Amino acid sequence: LGALSDRYGRKPVLTISLLIAVAAYVLISLGIELRSLVLIAIACLIGGLAESNIAIAQSAISDVATPEQRPRLFAWIYSFCSLGYIAGPVFGGQLAVRLGWSAPFWLTVPLLIVTLIWVWISFRETHRPEKDKPFEAFAALTNLGTVFTDRPIRQLYLVNFLIYLGLFGYFRMVLVYMVDKWHTTVDQTTLIYSGLALISAVASFGLMAPLARQFG
Repeated sequence: LGALSDRYGRKPVLTISLLIAVAAYVLISLGIELRSLVLIAIACLIGGLAESNIAIAQSAISDVATPEQRPRLFAWIYSFCSLGYIAGPVFGGQLAVRLGWSAPFWLTVPLLIVTLIWVWISFRETHRPEKDKPFEAFAALTNLGTVFTDRPIRQLYLVNFLIYLGLFGYFRMVLVYMVDKWHTTVDQTTLIYSGLALISAVASFGLMAPLARQFG
């Protein structure tokens, strides 16, 4: 998506990705109601690809912000992502208990539509389209080769990979563990998950900023 936004502009690619995300959440909701694991899996794949549009948001910030402003503005993006991990499961869990398993996903559809309209009306293009620029669909994957060949950053990439593997592995599997071992209900599971996300957010905001100021 980042490469596409370089070629065609940030706004059109961001708008289309949000439109695809709307469709994906409709399919997820239908998949839950139809009890179709295949439909849910396909919809999650499509939604996951569309939601990588956070790269476009970061690119737009890089287009208009100075190097000094970027860390603060990037931090705002991740702060709201963290807030979503805290608030989303709490509200979603309560909706699932009261209105059914698909309700939280149906609610996401109008929220995405509002976001789509807001972007369409308010977002000002930050990058002039470079339509002559060749688009290489797999360039991002081939560029990963630098992880093994670029010695100065190789160790940094490895450490970063292990951190994210541990973080996302934990947050995915802890849900399975709670249900299988403790037989938690959906509202209990989502409440505990939000508590874990809150601890993670407090640690990030409370520890990372002082450490960054101390060590750079």
